[in-house]
Amino acid sequence: MRAELSQLADEVREERQLLFEKMQRQWDRPLPERVDSGRALSRLVISDIDHEKRLIHFSPPREDFAFFTENQRLRLSQNDPTGVFFRVNFLGLTDKGLSVYCPGCDDLAFTTKSGWVLDEELIDVSDFYLRAITALGEQAHGREKVFPVLFGEADSEIVAETYE
Repeated sequence: MRAELSQLADEVREERQLLFEKMQRQWDRPLPERVDSGRALSRLVISDIDHEKRLIHFSPPREDFAFFTENQRLRLSQNDPTGVFFRVNFLGLTDKGLSVYCPGCDDLAFTTKSGWVLDEELIDVSDFYLRAITALGEQAHGREKVFPVLFGEADSEIVAETYE
């Protein structure tokens, strides 16, 4: 069982590396390409900052669009998504403009109001999976119940509802 769990953990780490490389290639693309693909918003101008609530509101250009969803993690930068950036949560269009929540922006003064860019953020849940794999090997329930189902070694008589 240890070999299978080790292999599974290696696959999670490999997937994490591939995901990071994919995002790095995305961030390295020229800004117009990132915008045209719907993976970035550019030419954002700060219209208001609510320091108390850690909200930043932008006046977005009307011709741009992105495939961002509400509460999605993004990178806010001056077109430097691999250098100096802030992790923000996308709130979408609000009555104050295009809004983001920026927990790391508490005491920051945004002296530059224009030229801001929002890029997709890397979503890495591999640590969660690696902890689950470790727990699978350490806990009796994992070894006796989950492992056989996960690796196709369970009896054919198993009822799916038992494992929900």
